[in-house]
Amino acid sequence: MENPMTQTVASTLFQYVFELSICFISYEVVPETTLKHCYEKAEVVLSTMHLKEVESFSSMDTFTAELISVSKDMIQQIRQTRQLDRKYLLLLKLFKEEIFLKDLATWLVLGQQGNGDQVRRSLEKHMLPMLSSTHPILRHEFSEIFFKSIERHLVQNSSLATWRREALKKVLGSS
Repeated sequence: MENPMTQTVASTLFQYVFELSICFISYEVVPETTLKHCYEKAEVVLSTMHLKEVESFSSMDTFTAELISVSKDMIQQIRQTRQLDRKYLLLLKLFKEEIFLKDLATWLVLGQQGNGDQVRRSLEKHMLPMLSSTHPILRHEFSEIFFKSIERHLVQNSSLATWRREALKKVLGSS
């Protein structure tokens, strides 16, 4: 996915989560090699993002607002540049819903801290219906690996890890 916007934490994470989501709804029958290809494609998206110096986390409200704004811009861009079938339109609809994006922002910041696990379950509950017609292995794979994969990248990327530690201090320190 081409992204002419300046890469911020919100735009980088949104694009990564969105691409990984596309992978999961793209295949009706998923051999293991397809899932591996899916993860590799999403990882390439993340690795091409140049986040050496990331902006400071100011507040949950600011990050959420930025994620919502990024979502609107990217979805508009996608609608203009891609022919989409029904299952992708459902994904776009979900990624436009403010309640979903607020939960996504909260989970991206909290991970497993605070009420992060509860928020993750809410996200999963919203996303699983998009996989309703897909192979049971894919649904299991989604439940077991999707969020763990995102978590892993938040930890492995030093810029994102630093950003998240700062965000957690501000969010959990104020509660």
